[in-house]
Amino acid sequence: KLKQIFAYCLRTEKIRTNPIAALRINDVGKPVGVVKRYFSDDEIGLFWWSLESCGIVHQNKIFVKLLLLTGCRGVELRKAKKGEFDVKNRTWRVPAENSKTRQPFVRGLSAYATKLIDEAMALYPDFKQLFPPAIVKTDRPMSAGVLLNMAEQIRNEMGVYDWAMHDLRRTAKTKMSELGIEPHVSEKVLGHKLGGVLAVYDQHSYLKEQQGALDVWAAHVASCVSSMKP
Repeated sequence: KLKQIFAYCLRTEKIRTNPIAALRINDVGKPVGVVKRYFSDDEIGLFWWSLESCGIVHQNKIFVKLLLLTGCRGVELRKAKKGEFDVKNRTWRVPAENSKTRQPFVRGLSAYATKLIDEAMALYPDFKQLFPPAIVKTDRPMSAGVLLNMAEQIRNEMGVYDWAMHDLRRTAKTKMSELGIEPHVSEKVLGHKLGGVLAVYDQHSYLKEQQGALDVWAAHVASCVSSMKP
């Protein structure tokens, strides 16, 4: 970040030399490692039952379930407004301001996810926000810190501590691949840009394919949960 700042100052002639041009990551710390953590089928079941039995409020349990079922980023769901969802047609329009790529996109939804969204919408019928703060109950997004707190509660209930909320997204992607979902479809589910020439020439949303893939994924999650039933 500092290198970017000094490079900008250099380009705009605010400085004449970059004092940290020769600085390396190893001089001040260590490179960020690539995270590869995702849940096994048994862990999916354990995660779900631990979520059900821990002290998280009901609306936030719905929130966490949707993270797993949709493969979305936490910020996309945390800032989501009810008007972004078309439950009847099973779609979620993610606006540019909530998208990491700064491009709007449409995500398909499984039938099970739409039921959970319907349930969440009914909790605060007069609010525009889908998931407002559970304690203060004002029509605004919950804070990002709430996700960290929820993850800690679930980890303590599971007795498994080496995972983070973002690993739910990696789990969804990995398991969809294991279930035979085409990579370009699961990439659309995650809201990623397609690579190479596909990004330029293939502008299809693959909504029906996304919905089918997410129905398969939801059924797999259900089977993991039922096999781990305490």
